[in-house]
Amino acid sequence: MPSGHEFNVRTPVYPTAADSLEKPPGLVNHSSLSFNVICRFFEQLRDHPTKRRELLVKMFELLRTHAGPDLYPFIRLLLPDRDRERPVYGLKESQMAKVYVKVLDLDPKSEAAQKLIHWKIPRPGAEATGDFPHICYEAIKARQVPPKPEDIWTVDAVNQVLDRLAVTRGNKVDAHVRIFGEVMKHLNAEQQRWLMRIILKDLKISVREKTVLAVYHPDAQELFNVSSDLKRVCWTLTDKEKKLETGEAEVKLFRSFLPQLCKRTANHDFAAIVKHMPKDFYIEEKMDGERIQLHKRGNEYFYCSRKAKDYTYLYGAHIGDGTLTPHIHGAFSSGVQSCILDGEMLVYDPLLGRYLAFGTLKSAALDRTNQPDAVRPCFKVFDVLMINGTSLAQKSLRRRKEVLAKDRVFKTVPGRFELADLWDGSTPDDIDMRLKDIVGSKGEGLVIKNPLSAYEMNGRSESWIKVKPEYADDMGETLDLTVLGGWWGSGKRGGKIGSLLCGLRNEQDPPEDGSLPTFTTFCAAGGGLAFSDFVWLEKKFGDKWIPFERSNAPKWVVFSKLKPDDKPDVYLQRQDLFTITVKASEITVSEGFGMGLTLRFPRVRRIIEKEEEEDDAAKINA
Repeated sequence: MPSGHEFNVRTPVYPTAADSLEKPPGLVNHSSLSFNVICRFFEQLRDHPTKRRELLVKMFELLRTHAGPDLYPFIRLLLPDRDRERPVYGLKESQMAKVYVKVLDLDPKSEAAQKLIHWKIPRPGAEATGDFPHICYEAIKARQVPPKPEDIWTVDAVNQVLDRLAVTRGNKVDAHVRIFGEVMKHLNAEQQRWLMRIILKDLKISVREKTVLAVYHPDAQELFNVSSDLKRVCWTLTDKEKKLETGEAEVKLFRSFLPQLCKRTANHDFAAIVKHMPKDFYIEEKMDGERIQLHKRGNEYFYCSRKAKDYTYLYGAHIGDGTLTPHIHGAFSSGVQSCILDGEMLVYDPLLGRYLAFGTLKSAALDRTNQPDAVRPCFKVFDVLMINGTSLAQKSLRRRKEVLAKDRVFKTVPGRFELADLWDGSTPDDIDMRLKDIVGSKGEGLVIKNPLSAYEMNGRSESWIKVKPEYADDMGETLDLTVLGGWWGSGKRGGKIGSLLCGLRNEQDPPEDGSLPTFTTFCAAGGGLAFSDFVWLEKKFGDKWIPFERSNAPKWVVFSKLKPDDKPDVYLQRQDLFTITVKASEITVSEGFGMGLTLRFPRVRRIIEKEEEEDDAAKINA
């Protein structure tokens, strides 16, 4: 056990547990722009992608002149997926469809209502299948008397209604109907379309936070990387000429930072990976969990995800709270008064003595029964960013690993609080050997890390490279599967089949009467399909997809009786079935498919019939 003097102790001023931020004196807007102006601006950004920086500069000037110095009310609407001040709305497309059916006073069985409820299903003449805000826009435009210009809400009013929606979470249709009834009086169809995109946290204008923040202030991205906080960025950097003060761009306790991510390899060229590394490198197992950062200050704890979602309510703010903190508080070394750890939250089953799939994490984190044999969250630590108020982010990974080693920060609590496995490597063969070991133990993959590298906030470079079995031709599982049906896509895949339901032919009891074979559902696969594949699917099967209804499901397909995972939007008749080659990391147990098994990380490698048709065409043209 290390002594209490092993780490130097500073007594800096820490943010509070809630990390409250006071608005600077004088940062008060004298007005608020019409939301209509903002909607026109969104359209300009969408229609003129090469002029985005120029447009942002002009908009920021307009806001400062006609509204005031505080740009946060606008920027949180422009980057809704990055705004952490409001909790999730609990309003997805299906819920909003129910709300608008009532707000527009539609007969639920009418064509207009069915278009909203079944918004993913392609319809003849439809402009934007799979785009719910646009489908809803069409329904509103056909029925609404547009509000007068003077009645259009301002940016502040829109933010207020979004605040109300955020605290009316869950399946509260009546409350949502009342709020959207007010929306109908103050926003026209086009403005409501943009409001829906904000609620869904995707404006579909391809503007990233890096572009917006770079225009806002030269130091904005740096501050955002260590705080994940748009409000802090907007309220701290009000003057473009004023630079960040020393220490403001460092990680701080109880502030969620944007973690370093892994770069993916295009193939398994281990020699190329080694070229990016110094003479020696680290090899870590890539874990199947959720990326979590743990902040500790004395008896206080803070947990959050890579996207700044606060999970402290699950794992515990103090020793008497949560499903993890009570079990790990005593494991910290006496010399560690505060720290920030980076790692992966896994699910451990003490009866099986192994980690479970990521999908079981939330149920394990919510289990407060405290049964000794119950599955439980286990935090696997692979990095340390701060010790006793001193940031280590700019130290080399080797130095950070030395700080973590030999129980210096915490002692292992098996199945609850552990260090990630680490191996030294120097050759391509070292990577190959470890990956084969991982495949043999049903692991997810490897991460190759440069020991000399500093921590890159919000970075994705060759310093950390991930290697997964399904990327390699000679590893994982490759199967030919029969496509039984599919699910309609959304967004870029709107109006097209976005994912395929795959099955296996039942051979154990072949029919003796010459009847057609039966199939059992096995997995869903959509990743790996190219644009040409979607074109082929549309051309080949556009009018052959049959809407799936559970009450009238095809009797020649065996579905799961326990879960809805394998119930598609549409299916094919037996004579139209086709075959695809799918590659995955492994076969796993699953209650969601008729086989009782499924594929982990499936990717479509090829559509066999499509390739055969292309080969035949090539022979004819030769």
